[in-house]
Amino acid sequence: MRILLFDRLCGGHHERYLERVSAALSSTHEVVVVAPEAAHWSVRDMAGVDFVPLESIERPSRTARIGTQRLSTRESVVLAKAVSEVGADHAFHLFADKALPSLVGRTVGAPLSLLLFRPRLHLRCLGGIPPSPGASLKGAAYEVCVWAWRRGRGAHAVLTLDPVAADSWRRHAGAPAVFLPEPPVADVGPLYARREGVVIYGAIDARKGLARAVDALAACEPKCRLVIAGLPNPDYLVILGKLVERLRLMEVEVDLHPTRIEDSTALALLAGARAVLLPYVGHVGMSRVLLEAAAAGTPVIAHDEGLIGYLVREYGLGIAVDCRDPIAFGRAIQKLVSDGEAWSSYSGQLREFASGYSAERFAAALREVFP
Repeated sequence: MRILLFDRLCGGHHERYLERVSAALSSTHEVVVVAPEAAHWSVRDMAGVDFVPLESIERPSRTARIGTQRLSTRESVVLAKAVSEVGADHAFHLFADKALPSLVGRTVGAPLSLLLFRPRLHLRCLGGIPPSPGASLKGAAYEVCVWAWRRGRGAHAVLTLDPVAADSWRRHAGAPAVFLPEPPVADVGPLYARREGVVIYGAIDARKGLARAVDALAACEPKCRLVIAGLPNPDYLVILGKLVERLRLMEVEVDLHPTRIEDSTALALLAGARAVLLPYVGHVGMSRVLLEAAAAGTPVIAHDEGLIGYLVREYGLGIAVDCRDPIAFGRAIQKLVSDGEAWSSYSGQLREFASGYSAERFAAALREVFP
């Protein structure tokens, strides 16, 4: 079977999914990746995987340009054109959340599977901080789209990184719903015995909650070391500079790595801390950093909301707290940092959680969809 892997975005974790899904499927199927040219490096050296730049698909022909210029921006139209041009037997959209409304009631010329990252309606049942009325309404609209798409012609399967959402969808008729675990994390090796401070890691911008962490550290005594690692959003650089300056005025030791971090280096940074901070207020979906922290044996302090808050509480991965409250957030930091051995009490739960995200389970979920 010739499978088209489709993604209109690059950067962040997009290339990781292109690479891991291609590797898992290319041993038994023909794989064609249609993605931005900037993502080509992720599959360039992979045997059995062809790459077609998305830019060449999106560009309408001279005869079709009139009247289709606006249509070409719709996901369903672009995806259907890609299916036709590469002769795909099956299409797999690897980041379909925003595209979902445009795909309802439409076919793309081949059976279609979707990977969804941001289901949210069920989060009100998971405990922690309840979602706002606006978030609940948005979640309900999302669920209606999922319900309608799964019953449409050409819908093959829906995959999600949210195990609770997958379980909920399986209770209803329609295209199969499958939990796809995060791609596995590389082996960290022996866990560090000596650790200090806390770390914030990933693409650094406002959604990472650095400002909330700074407020919490202001409430902490004594102060602890903070590592900030990851490529900053250019629009966030000025704010980042001001926050680092404020930390240093508070006599917080700041170790700043404002660049793209290799996976092995990131895991070493996580394994060298006593806690990983995930103050992601308003975040919907899974967190790759949560899995990486678990693999590094480092407990997290997370905002007690959504899937992340639920997983932290359910599996004992650290402390879930309202990170909008700097006093409560600061106390959670002190609890894990002031005692040099506090982090180790979570090691068993963290190890067990990380083991559930193996290469075998990742491949098995894809084989369920593409036998």
